[in-house]
Amino acid sequence: MDLGLKDKVVIVLSSAAGIGKGIATEVAREGAKVVIATAEPFRAELEQAQADIEKETGNKPYCFYYDVLDDASIKSALDNLILSNTFRMGVVGMSKTMAREFGPYGILVNTMGPGRIYTDRIKYLNKIRGEKLGMTEEEYTKKDSAGFPQRRYQSTDEYGRMAAFLVSPANGSMSGQAFINDGAMTTSY
Repeated sequence: MDLGLKDKVVIVLSSAAGIGKGIATEVAREGAKVVIATAEPFRAELEQAQADIEKETGNKPYCFYYDVLDDASIKSALDNLILSNTFRMGVVGMSKTMAREFGPYGILVNTMGPGRIYTDRIKYLNKIRGEKLGMTEEEYTKKDSAGFPQRRYQSTDEYGRMAAFLVSPANGSMSGQAFINDGAMTTSY
């Protein structure tokens, strides 16, 4: 499907791996001029992502390196996801407000929430969790995903395709929405 992204500029932050790389790959596949970005310490990973995306799509993304002044405040606070959980609803509310304020200018604003996306980070965490239970990463992942409706984790490609559609001209009116790409894992809404 032509989503109308050819030659549009799409910037994907934190795109050296995982979900960001998945989104960058899909918009590159659609012909967008893609800018992938990460912090300077992850230059090698971003350059590898650039090569991977070009090989898979024939479209070479541009690399951009950024950093915040206090990167320690970004790479911690993963325990129990308290900050993530606290800010999620704030981001959803902000995006709803922005969608209404920017709508007259033709700007659509949406949020996307992942469920369990099978990234390298998840593989790493599952390896640790599995070791604590005397299991391999593969065994733990199979056991963990058995309780999900689709009996599997979602992929970065699936997440990326949804993001590519939402940012494309093919999406003419969906705005102010929170899309959950989790294979029906979330039980509340």
